[in-house]
Amino acid sequence: MLILIFVIRMFDVQFYFGLIPALILTILFFVNSNAIGAGDIKLIALIGLVLGLEKTLFVIMGMSISAMLYLIFRLLKDRVNVKSIPLAPFLTFGVFCSVILLY
Repeated sequence: MLILIFVIRMFDVQFYFGLIPALILTILFFVNSNAIGAGDIKLIALIGLVLGLEKTLFVIMGMSISAMLYLIFRLLKDRVNVKSIPLAPFLTFGVFCSVILLY
């Protein structure tokens, strides 16, 4: 199914605009490798290729809000400063919200 989406959208110019957030995060990764993981960048690139630029930005916004709420909850509950969290579950939540709200 994913291959079929790539083949159909490969010749559309907007297909490649979905890679813009991944390119920005790749630059951030090389400037400060502790900011975001390489796996998260690959996942955002895949999401960008499938959903396009506008929906990918919505996914990143949903990821940011849900990760922020999680960190606030952890800080209030455990009184522990969290150094790093995996972003893949929050990206998945953002994709879910994007598909539900924008389609």
